[in-house]
Amino acid sequence: MGDEISKAMSGGANTGQTENLESILNRGYGDPRFYNLLRKMAILHGSKNKDYAQGGKQGHLGNFTRVSAIKKLYPGFDWSSPFGTAIDYMLKQLDAAMILYSVGRQSVTGENIPERLQDVAIYSGIATLLWQDEQMVPKINAKSERAPIFCDICGYFHPFQIEQCRKL
Repeated sequence: MGDEISKAMSGGANTGQTENLESILNRGYGDPRFYNLLRKMAILHGSKNKDYAQGGKQGHLGNFTRVSAIKKLYPGFDWSSPFGTAIDYMLKQLDAAMILYSVGRQSVTGENIPERLQDVAIYSGIATLLWQDEQMVPKINAKSERAPIFCDICGYFHPFQIEQCRKL
């Protein structure tokens, strides 16, 4: 059955034509709900792609080319960290706003420049929180060779005994 589906999708042995999805469905291959999902995904991809790649000289996947070029400028940056992930998501939205602005048009998906910039602001706030969390991870203090102590009173790490925080 796999070969038959491959032939159907590629146009068959010698026909030179691509069999349409409906004929495959009529033969009972696969779950019809899956093909419905694929249709929805194709429509969504087309809409979002028009927003992200419109006017870009990099082609249909230009947003990936542009954002990856930015990432290459920071070789020591940990893109796999939660903070790096938030920055990555922020860049995606910033790139979308910039491409919409550069071609002077509205978004097909309804996520225009103001919405994209609001997303940038939200991801910036999330990145701030993640960066703060990262800073609170105990690190060895170079002077004392001891890890800072977490303070239940103020919620921060201190390089001194917790009793001292109570006196602050």
